[in-house]
Amino acid sequence: MASIDDDSPIRITEFEERQRLKQMEDKILDLLIIMDSTLDTIDSLSQRYREFRSATTVAVERAPLLDGDSISFALAEKRRDVLLYRSKVEALRAKVKGTTNLVGSKIHLFACVLLIHSLSGFKSSGPGKWPLFEGAR
Repeated sequence: MASIDDDSPIRITEFEERQRLKQMEDKILDLLIIMDSTLDTIDSLSQRYREFRSATTVAVERAPLLDGDSISFALAEKRRDVLLYRSKVEALRAKVKGTTNLVGSKIHLFACVLLIHSLSGFKSSGPGKWPLFEGAR
């Protein structure tokens, strides 16, 4: 734990928390890529199956035990499942990103306080005067 003075501690753990949140955000982005790839695979399988069904309509009509609609139904169901999970992961990503930004803002605030505190040591002899800004008034 670092401190400007005894009243305002700056916790090093906040930097570690932000790093862990960024790592979690990276893993969530990887999940989104995987889900998009899975959706592409399901769409490709569905398309190929439709092409197969249209090319073999006569053969399917002769084989009543082959239920082609259950395959289309299963692929559509899995596509909906992946879309649902993808939306949940996207919501989680937004929450993690918001938390990361909040922790980052707190770290930025502490950095500003440190800067102000360090500049206060450079005050000139007059009350409220800063050597850097004396000529600007």
